[in-house]
Amino acid sequence: AAGQLKIDRRVEHARDRVLTESEIVAFWRATAGPQDHIAQCLRFILLTALRAGEAGSLEWQWVESDRFTIPKTKNGRAHSLPLSAQARTIIETRRSDASGTPMGPVFDVRSDVLGQRVRDMLGLSKKDQTKRKRELSDAGAQIKERKPRHVHRLECRPFTPHDLRRTALTTLARLGCPLQVIQKIANHAPSGVTQQVYLRHNFEIEAREWLDKLGAYVDSLASGKVASLEEARAKKGVAA
Repeated sequence: AAGQLKIDRRVEHARDRVLTESEIVAFWRATAGPQDHIAQCLRFILLTALRAGEAGSLEWQWVESDRFTIPKTKNGRAHSLPLSAQARTIIETRRSDASGTPMGPVFDVRSDVLGQRVRDMLGLSKKDQTKRKRELSDAGAQIKERKPRHVHRLECRPFTPHDLRRTALTTLARLGCPLQVIQKIANHAPSGVTQQVYLRHNFEIEAREWLDKLGAYVDSLASGKVASLEEARAKKGVAA
């Protein structure tokens, strides 16, 4: 149709996909349903920079009032982070939806299901989805067929749940978060002799401060209450 936005539907494979501010807004609005545990899990990834598998399998026993601690993650390290107000809202909504005392996973959603939801929102073609199923099958992954359901459409370039983690960490850097704090939030092992041997500060207070800033920024950006970092830096001739 005339004047309709044309979206490039080609799947991107490079490890540099970061959602733009306008795409973050579109994503936030498309995942607004509080009772949709898949959408809320995707939001939780953007707010905490967790890996998709870590967010989907987060256990209630690991969650406290204002933080969570995963005993063992992909890299073999424990991971403990404070929860921003926005992340706590998601947790409390899931808690209120649970009957009785919450047990087991908070979201209980596999990473491949999170990926399928993103593809559904993007409206990727059946050919793209069939190709993805073939890739999963070749990798020996279990494929569970689901009945199609209505989802909010998302007008942006293709991305994956893992790109939400990259977007969260990149946004923190754009906001001015120090690298050591980003490493703490990402649960990356310290690098260099100084960090590995001599630096014993755990950046707990700083992680809380910057995750609060990330949550507030995403929330305010979606509601149009904050100025665009990308536009401000473009005017100054600085790469966003």
